[in-house]
Amino acid sequence: GAVMSMVLPWIIFIPRGRDQPRFKPQRNGATNPAPVPPPRNDDGVAPQGWLKDLKQQESNQMTIELTMLAYATALLLVLILIQAVAGVQAQGLMPLAGSRDSLPPPGVFQARAKRVVDNHREGLTVFAPLVLAISVAHISNHWTVLGAELFLGSRIGHAVLYLAAVPVVRPLVWAVGLVGTLMILFAALGI
Repeated sequence: GAVMSMVLPWIIFIPRGRDQPRFKPQRNGATNPAPVPPPRNDDGVAPQGWLKDLKQQESNQMTIELTMLAYATALLLVLILIQAVAGVQAQGLMPLAGSRDSLPPPGVFQARAKRVVDNHREGLTVFAPLVLAISVAHISNHWTVLGAELFLGSRIGHAVLYLAAVPVVRPLVWAVGLVGTLMILFAALGI
């Protein structure tokens, strides 16, 4: 109950994608920004500063893959907060505010929350560099977008299932995130 009320708002407000891809796919799977013709005024002359305005506009846009990375990072922060609340409930505020040298063993939910944070952190250590690499290389296509969306969706589902102690289905949902990560890896390597 409490976990779902904390996680559900994040699931509802995740953007579902943009109208147009930022980059136009090329034959080799790599992508490059599509050339944009200069705007013309009534005299047929391009207004002064149009290129600067275009570059400013482009620099303010994130790819869908980077957006999914930002949301995955936000999910990590939410999971850390859930872990902290679980720790305070199980151990008390003062023992956790101290040196933590002689804490009793964690409670069941507190230990589960720590494991889900560790698991998500491990997933991000593979996903984040790949997304940053394809972003720097200007690789963005339907495979990388789908891979990033699969990763984020599976990580949200995995976290909810892990915190709710749902067996069997959880590893399958985790595997979907791995598939999404591999899709991005293959795109980065040109496979």
